[in-house]
Amino acid sequence: MTRRWVISRYASVTWAEGRIRIVSAASGAALETADLGLVRLIHAFAEPATVAEVIAILELGVPSLLEARMKDLMLAGILVPAGSPEPAAAEHWDAAALAFHRAARAAAPPAWRADAGGLAAVGGAVPIPIRVPPPRPDALWSALQARASCRAWSDAPIALADFARLLSFSAADRGPDGTTGSRPYPSGGAIHSLDIYPVLGVGAVEGLAAGIHRFDPSGPALIPLAMGEAAALPLLGCAGRSVEGAPPPVLLVITSRIRGPSAKYGPLGYDLVLKEVGGLCQTLHLVAAGLGLAGCMLGGAASAAAFRRACGGADLSDPVVGEFALGLPAAARKPEPSI
Repeated sequence: MTRRWVISRYASVTWAEGRIRIVSAASGAALETADLGLVRLIHAFAEPATVAEVIAILELGVPSLLEARMKDLMLAGILVPAGSPEPAAAEHWDAAALAFHRAARAAAPPAWRADAGGLAAVGGAVPIPIRVPPPRPDALWSALQARASCRAWSDAPIALADFARLLSFSAADRGPDGTTGSRPYPSGGAIHSLDIYPVLGVGAVEGLAAGIHRFDPSGPALIPLAMGEAAALPLLGCAGRSVEGAPPPVLLVITSRIRGPSAKYGPLGYDLVLKEVGGLCQTLHLVAAGLGLAGCMLGGAASAAAFRRACGGADLSDPVVGEFALGLPAAARKPEPSI
């Protein structure tokens, strides 16, 4: 064979319970072995090489056995043709993200035929128009229409009552005793592993000092952790860089007590945490819109290191999993709240 092969960028090797596990995130295939020689065989393709070239330099058995092992690696997508774009790379998949996706979904490689517009229609299906009626004139529909990601804020402070409404309506425990653990956003297994840490700049919220607090959803209440402008500025600066603008008056740092969902759901645990973050942030967005506040879920504010320096804790036990910037909209006058 004259074709040259190379290790897929989506291949990984791990060790567990005395065995080697070789996985292709691109194909979803996995090979397990106790033979360390297989790792040496894979490494021989760190640079593009032909099967004959690798057989010539390795002493791991007779050529027929080596060829059989290589064929397994090729079929699994661990070795791929050199110079040819991998399908996953054509879709701009990051290797770590695709590996996480495979582990979380625990699914075989998809059998559906897809195109740039998603799954291909079968049998020449005709789109069915959906007639959308006008929005209902109530608070929820108004908030849905008003919801937007705002990246510029007024210097005016948020009213304490509005800030309390935002946290309470979005994330407080609900039920007759306030301790049921049920909250307004969904959570896998109703575990609700998320904690919110409001980071306030100077004059950000009427009556509240600058610094970092923890939101207690059972109160609801704010618990001061690291007070003062010096504690808040590094985190607010991270948020400003994330939106490519000025630091917001308020940043809600969201962490997860990861042990609960991971212990219950295994490899699906972190996937569920991220879904929970999405549910919380959409709820924050809608409540903020209803109150006439300007909110923005951040894609990545790189605030974890600054948060640890200010508040301590451990990234393995309560990692930062989300950030939400908040303030009044950059307008002369705050809109009247609709809730």
